[in-house]
Amino acid sequence: MASIRKRNGRYQAQVRRRGYSSASRTFTNLAAANKWIRSVEVERSEYLPRVTMTVNELLLRYEAEEVPKQKGARHEYWRSRFLRKQIGHKHLRDLTPAFLATHRDRRLKTVKRQQ
Repeated sequence: MASIRKRNGRYQAQVRRRGYSSASRTFTNLAAANKWIRSVEVERSEYLPRVTMTVNELLLRYEAEEVPKQKGARHEYWRSRFLRKQIGHKHLRDLTPAFLATHRDRRLKTVKRQQ
């Protein structure tokens, strides 16, 4: 996302995109700032992460490759199946700390605390 603000008679352009460091430059005219923003956004759109895997696909792969090596494989299959039902439809790129925190909070409301 790009923004331009006027500061001390000059134009400061800033481009931010998730997964990249922010970039900013100062220009004397607005047209130059807009041109720079377009060039930076085009450059960065080529390097977008192309992760299309869902949580379901990741957990299936985990079950096939890693779970058989573990002692408590039966429990891991159960956990994996449960997570696939709950959040399997989500893409990996959409898993954020905020989403996981809200999922955890919703889950804690339905599960009693074991003592």
